[in-house]
Amino acid sequence: ALCPSRLASRARPDAVSTVDEVRSAVARPGATTVDLRPLVPSEMREGGFTRAAHAISAVWDTESHTMSLAALPADRSSPLILYCRTGRRAGLAKAFLEAHSYSHVLNAGGVDTHAPTTLAALGQPL
Repeated sequence: ALCPSRLASRARPDAVSTVDEVRSAVARPGATTVDLRPLVPSEMREGGFTRAAHAISAVWDTESHTMSLAALPADRSSPLILYCRTGRRAGLAKAFLEAHSYSHVLNAGGVDTHAPTTLAALGQPL
């Protein structure tokens, strides 16, 4: 079993992929952009809740340090591009998914804290 505290210590929330890495991953066939934010008021920005083009929702559970794998591609070598509000959950989810044999996972950061060009590489300025 995977220990949540070990995942938390392995993930580096500041290890955000570069704009070029995000663009390259998005362009690959089978790439999936994953929004880890729950649909709650604290996650909304001024003007409402915006999501990158074609992103799926797979909420990161901050208490159990897990997420459902059901919405993710069965092919664990397909690129997964993760983002959240600050980038922290994306870093934790990256470590979790890598521990579950996903081999091409990127942390694209957060909609509130990372360069607009990185987020724009996801398909829509957020």
